[in-house]
Amino acid sequence: PCTCSMHTSRTLLATRAAPTAASVVLALPAVRPGRQIAGRRGEILSGLFAAVPPVFLVVFGNAPRLGYVETLLWGMILLLMVERLMAAPDGPRVRSLLLVSGFVAGIAVWTNLLIAPFAATAVIAVLVFRGRAVLGRAAGWGAAGLFAGSLPFWVFNIRNRFWSLALMETGEKGDLAEKAGRLLGEVLPFVLGMRDISAGEWLARAAIPLAVGYLLVVAGLVAFWRGTSAASGGRKAAVLPFALLFLTLAAFLASRYGSLGSPRYLFPVYGAMPLLLAMGTSSLWRRSRAWLLVVPLILGGHLVGVARAYQEFVFPGAGAAEIPPLRPVLDFLQHEQIRHVYADYGVSVRFNFETGEKVAAAQPLDERYPPNALAVDEASRVAVAEIGRFTFFGRQAFKKNLKALGFEFEEALAGDWRIFYAFRHAGQSSASLSPELWR
Repeated sequence: PCTCSMHTSRTLLATRAAPTAASVVLALPAVRPGRQIAGRRGEILSGLFAAVPPVFLVVFGNAPRLGYVETLLWGMILLLMVERLMAAPDGPRVRSLLLVSGFVAGIAVWTNLLIAPFAATAVIAVLVFRGRAVLGRAAGWGAAGLFAGSLPFWVFNIRNRFWSLALMETGEKGDLAEKAGRLLGEVLPFVLGMRDISAGEWLARAAIPLAVGYLLVVAGLVAFWRGTSAASGGRKAAVLPFALLFLTLAAFLASRYGSLGSPRYLFPVYGAMPLLLAMGTSSLWRRSRAWLLVVPLILGGHLVGVARAYQEFVFPGAGAAEIPPLRPVLDFLQHEQIRHVYADYGVSVRFNFETGEKVAAAQPLDERYPPNALAVDEASRVAVAEIGRFTFFGRQAFKKNLKALGFEFEEALAGDWRIFYAFRHAGQSSASLSPELWR
């Protein structure tokens, strides 16, 4: 899979451009559905809640080349197309919307497979509300758009033994209750901005106002659902964020990511969140303006988390021990004309991202991205780089075992980095070693 930022990564600034641009326009696709659900109030509130999201979206959404915020943007555009499709008259208009929707979904599949809950929501909504109009020949337009948009995805996977599909493994069987407990007690609070994104602990000054605000919104959602008829346009439009939330949580629990407990795999929740918050708040607003207290409670809680993250990650020196500078090792590699590196995953991704893959890095024995693994494995000149905790071997065992296998090599320091390079086979092996002995 690929992201827009992968094509603008010649410099670090350019690498950050795509997620930054996507974040700026993220609020726009939430505005029209918000108006369809709750009128002018919903339009204003959905845009506001999308513009000031929880800290987890702010930090991880802007991480270059992960594709999270781009996927969120494509997913929200897809739901916007579906909302228009639900109201379009039969005929050419439906076919053109199906074509565009399929193309958007295809690009999103190429970007990140987290588009799956958005795509499932779109398909279910179209079949339920416009089944007669889209079945038959009209469905071919959607399929054609999907194929065209996702063509790079299939080209990559055909060349690499359908590597992307390995990411769709299901989780362990029989652990649903455990995963549900982890979801509600740990993962979802991260996504909702109630935990310190750095330390992982509850952030009381954000969690308390957010808990109050979210509970009031839930009450407003119940009131909204009871107060609208099933045939109303607002109720139909409201089905989309509810379905997206449910399918995202269900996919998380069913997949292996539920076992991992990683909050980033709940990113599609942010596609539903501004609409649900706007829906609940506007319902309360209709009863009394006093209930608008919900808005500063939620937005204030989000901003507290963002301020805390800014202090942790942006202030000079913040996280310096956790993020070793690459410049010393990159200068060394350039001097030695080495463009392929084995490194621990925690730093190998940075080699690839921050150099625009001018230096290709892979994690030995366990690199899951085929092009990088193949490039480093087949390179004639490689280096092994380690620093601090970012290592994949015991240093003395590594050197001893290489010598036992008949290899000679050079060892150098570049800043705090230790680099092994200039590997050459000098004679017969004196031992046969299994992989576990390298530690």
